[in-house]
Amino acid sequence: MSGAGVPSGGELPRRRGRPPGARAPLEHPLPVENPLSALSPTARHILATARRLLLERGFGALTIESIALEAGETKGSVTYHFGSKAGLIETLFDSLSHDTWVALSEEIAALPPGEERIGLYIDGVRTMAEDTEAYRAFYAIAPHAMQDRDLRPRMIALYDWYRQITLEACGVAQGDDDRDHARRRAVAAVILATMDGLAFQLALDPEAFDEAYAFDLLKQTVKRALAEGRPEEGG
Repeated sequence: MSGAGVPSGGELPRRRGRPPGARAPLEHPLPVENPLSALSPTARHILATARRLLLERGFGALTIESIALEAGETKGSVTYHFGSKAGLIETLFDSLSHDTWVALSEEIAALPPGEERIGLYIDGVRTMAEDTEAYRAFYAIAPHAMQDRDLRPRMIALYDWYRQITLEACGVAQGDDDRDHARRRAVAAVILATMDGLAFQLALDPEAFDEAYAFDLLKQTVKRALAEGRPEEGG
């Protein structure tokens, strides 16, 4: 799931169909603005309806007509608030775990680099993996996002953000160019891949394995990988 980073200027790719008057993304190297912050109560209701339809009936149910009917709104209301079906899906995709990642980033920033910080991060990753509903929605959208010319760059940028948070948790500052930076980015990618894979299996069968032990293994693996990749003194 590696790829290009956040585009120049530090912003996520702009959503298609952004409604007139909606706030543009904040000027910030990470996409920390809550995707729901610019939405009216009506728009939030429409988005919640779309999420319910996605979980109950799958991606194919996300049509303007179906969402409007289920939400008790007109098609014009849906397009007014989101600009298009694509704009609605992008907002839904962005909102699935945004606040959780921001909160985790703030928690790890309060601790000095070290094993406690890494442990807190892995515990946070486990909590997200156990959010079965959010991951079901994510996996319903992700295959389509891979093929979409606008959703794909947004997914790439979001994963770059997740890797940056992971690197910070591992004590690697953003922009750090030491000789092990590429290896540590690989560690970040492995953590995220493990998180996504375990979340998928938990969504299929919550009793399939001991997730506490699985994430403890991940924690120990990450600590060992970082220790092995640390430059020798004087090197």
